[in-house]
Amino acid sequence: MFSTVPFVQWAAAKPCGRADHFSADVLEIKIKTHKLLPAELKQAAEDAAAHWTKGTVENILPAPAIDAAASDVGPPKVAITTPPLSSAVNKKSLSIVEVPLKENSGLFAVPVEINGAITLDFAVDSGAGNVTIPADVYYTLVRTGTIKDSDITGQRTVVLADGSQSKLPTFTIRSLRVGDKIIENVNASVLPLEGQLLLGQSFLARFKSWSLDNTRRVLVLNP
Repeated sequence: MFSTVPFVQWAAAKPCGRADHFSADVLEIKIKTHKLLPAELKQAAEDAAAHWTKGTVENILPAPAIDAAASDVGPPKVAITTPPLSSAVNKKSLSIVEVPLKENSGLFAVPVEINGAITLDFAVDSGAGNVTIPADVYYTLVRTGTIKDSDITGQRTVVLADGSQSKLPTFTIRSLRVGDKIIENVNASVLPLEGQLLLGQSFLARFKSWSLDNTRRVLVLNP
């Protein structure tokens, strides 16, 4: 509880030579306290001081109501916000993937990582229903453990160039990575030895849209 006697009057009542012993810090606290008091409490303190006489005990003044909004002392707080990027910018920067194209025998190809183990160049072919791998490449991947027996899903009959038929495996590629985009559990087929690595619809259809930019020579994938 602070004194209701104004500081100057109270200090003057002290014996000569005592008031000057108060530090500047105490004076600053008194001044700040006086400035922060509500008007009605300051008036009550002044009235009590005016009627105070030596040897009497002051009545305790009622505690003032505290205004929570005004009780914070200090400089005003400024909320700093950063405007969010537009949805168009966010989608472009976070979703669209662009992969440089290579030209391979007149076809556009992109490097594709298979099951996190090996990267091969696949021709982009929207006419192929599945991702396809030539038989010699397939059996090499089986021998190295990149494709496992558990990945095989069945067989399909393929008509060879000479008219004969051959049964070749169908399988699931656990993961295909193109650029920084990974697609899991992709259906794939094996082609005869003269076949080609094709990035077909079983991969491309997993995206909202895709396109070939001939000017910049990139494959654009929009998840």
